[in-house]
Amino acid sequence: MRIEALSILAVLAAVGCSQHDSYNPMPTLYQSIAPVATAPPIEVAPVLTSDPETSDVPIVPKTLAFPTTPVSEARFVYVANPCAATVSELARDATTGTYATQGDVPTGGQCPAALAADPLGRFLFAANHGSSDVTTFQVDPKTGALTATSMAKTGCGPSSIAVSPNGTRLVVGESGGGSVETFTINQKTGALTLAQLLQFGPCQTPSAVAFDPSGKVFYVAGGPKGFLAGIAIDAVGNVVPVSGIKIPCHPTGIATNALGDRVFVVCDDPDDVLIAVDNDVLTGRLNVAATLPVGADPAAVAVDPSGKLVYVAARDTNQLLTFTDDAKEKLAATNVAAKTGACPHALALDTAGGVAFTADATDGDVTVVPLDPTTKLPETATEVPLPKEPCANPRAVALVR
Repeated sequence: MRIEALSILAVLAAVGCSQHDSYNPMPTLYQSIAPVATAPPIEVAPVLTSDPETSDVPIVPKTLAFPTTPVSEARFVYVANPCAATVSELARDATTGTYATQGDVPTGGQCPAALAADPLGRFLFAANHGSSDVTTFQVDPKTGALTATSMAKTGCGPSSIAVSPNGTRLVVGESGGGSVETFTINQKTGALTLAQLLQFGPCQTPSAVAFDPSGKVFYVAGGPKGFLAGIAIDAVGNVVPVSGIKIPCHPTGIATNALGDRVFVVCDDPDDVLIAVDNDVLTGRLNVAATLPVGADPAAVAVDPSGKLVYVAARDTNQLLTFTDDAKEKLAATNVAAKTGACPHALALDTAGGVAFTADATDGDVTVVPLDPTTKLPETATEVPLPKEPCANPRAVALVR
């Protein structure tokens, strides 16, 4: 039976954000609903030190263990259409390398807002914002065809999801309820089992979640009072809030580099900026290292494995923008961009194949952006239209390699 968590902070949120200028970007762990292994109950709710940009709880080991994942160009691309409550599939032609649509599949929920695939390409998960649930699809390894197999209830308004690098855990950010939930993933069926619940305070609605490459930490960003929080996963699978910082804007996207020591956040309100946040891999402390105005209403961000190039989907200018992050000294625009369809709302990067994909909400298409093999800068892109009936307004994208 699902157990809801109520908080005095959630009640205070109804009073209005303007009355709570001082806020803690750290969540409260309300419940370990289904621990992965037998362990004493967690009673951890760290409070920030006098420096709001640090936390003194060490959580990340000195040596990061990177998961082994298949390396090949994305064979299948999936986008979520909120208006039709469907997921559209694109498949790559093995001979030409071009992509073509293969049809739509209903999610069984309402208004799918986010997608995530497990690293082995077995399952695809769709977060249905309107019905507050997540649909599990099994992926046909040959054709990419989706079969809906189960649904799991979530908190109010799931708007972002992420799968751990080892494919065992799903994190769901719930903008309607100001909470984050973790689920364990059945390795045979993809079915989800609720594990733990984190509740954020007033004026804090999670809008983006992402795992670091080790899978031992995930990050949550949200607003309208901006925050970024680091959440650790301990040896028995329980979550532990570790570090949190305030950021001066409303985040729309989040990504980490391959080493896990740099987190990138894009915001669209009140300023359109790209923020680089340093993560101390020994202590878990977060610290804003650089902020760069980018304009153009940024919606999503991705990072090249080298960590030296950052990609941003810009809704106002309909472009894939690129920025350098050399030597961690500063962010800088490259002035190289690719034209996308109208209102690129989501971004996925196939680092193996050297291709970026944007889900273009207004045009109802997917833009395929090849990246130069040497510089990794974008080249001339191709728009792939989606079926227009009943409607296509893609706002999320996920890849299966």
